[in-house]
Amino acid sequence: MSLLISKTVIGNHVRRMGNAITKKHQPDMNNVVMICLLNGGFMFFADLIREIDLNIQCDFMRVKSYNGQEQSDLQIIKDIELNIEGKHVYIVDDFFDSGNTMNSVHTHLKSYNPSSLTAVTLLKRYRCKRPTYPFMYGPEVNKEWVYGYGMDNNDYCRNLKSIFKI
Repeated sequence: MSLLISKTVIGNHVRRMGNAITKKHQPDMNNVVMICLLNGGFMFFADLIREIDLNIQCDFMRVKSYNGQEQSDLQIIKDIELNIEGKHVYIVDDFFDSGNTMNSVHTHLKSYNPSSLTAVTLLKRYRCKRPTYPFMYGPEVNKEWVYGYGMDNNDYCRNLKSIFKI
């Protein structure tokens, strides 16, 4: 186990993103929906929404795009339940790796006609191309397999407060 990103660094990024979302929507503070992609995004999502000083709505999607450490086709296991039409929607996930998961979820949620749709991930793969839609992210990582802070290593280690690499 090798430390990659400490809980202090994570906290700084989470506060920065929460403050940016708050500032952007302060005049329209009742029109924001935060959607968590389960399972990996739950810890980042919980910390992020506590940093947002708005009257937000929260919903959850369960998607699966990995089988162990191998990427597979995206499956939507649980879709959102809120009506997001005309709302400012943020899709919150742990990691923008290949972009396949977020791109698919973004396309899916766009069909519900939100006013805006922004992706927010804690991490971004360094060489992964940024999407064409609005996107916020924290630290960039290289080729490492990462786990902790909601991300798993073969279904374990999601509860770690920092991010580690193999």
